[in-house]
Amino acid sequence: MVPANIAAEAAIGRVVSDAIKGFAKSSGVNYVHQLRVLLPMIAHMTGAPSLPAKIVSVLDQLRDARNKIAHRGKPEKEITRSAAAEMFTAALFGYHYARLLGEHVNTAKIEGRLPRAH
Repeated sequence: MVPANIAAEAAIGRVVSDAIKGFAKSSGVNYVHQLRVLLPMIAHMTGAPSLPAKIVSVLDQLRDARNKIAHRGKPEKEITRSAAAEMFTAALFGYHYARLLGEHVNTAKIEGRLPRAH
């Protein structure tokens, strides 16, 4: 659980940070806001497809499970095999979506649709 969340969160955080460099030094927002606010905004600005709402929701569940495991040593309730598989799959989609969005961000910067870093 923890490595899957870290992989998706790090990849998404990098692309969000890269996309907003021309606007601000850092996003200053947490992962949930990156998922729910900044990713859709960046996708719209770059013409990239949006990350499906179901995947965003499951990534948020994965984040919550990771937090409980990291801070309490175990999840609040048992995570079923099916739920774990769904979370791992969402993490994989999130990781690869970040790569796709990164390509769109780079293209948008080259084309002048996004500002380059100061």
